[in-house]
Amino acid sequence: MAKKEEGLFDGVKKQIAATVGIVVTTAGTLVVANMEKIFGTSEDKVEEKKEIVKDSIKPAKEPKTIIIKEVPAAKKEEPKKKTETEQRKDEGFDW
Repeated sequence: MAKKEEGLFDGVKKQIAATVGIVVTTAGTLVVANMEKIFGTSEDKVEEKKEIVKDSIKPAKEPKTIIIKEVPAAKKEEPKKKTETEQRKDEGFDW
């Protein structure tokens, strides 16, 4: 089968059709994105009100109670004596 050669006008027609498609798509996107601005809304806008509240924290006038607890010093434990088996292992007699 032989390949048909296209003329100069066939290529131009395809490019024009593609350009028109892109333009229509872009216009549709812009209309949808700005639909509220174009057609308007009938709702009233709600105004935001900011209120500033100033409260100060007053310190308590009651005296503070301090509790002192004495903790006895901890006793040091004596090192544990090694058993006969542990002594033999240290000396190198290990089965």
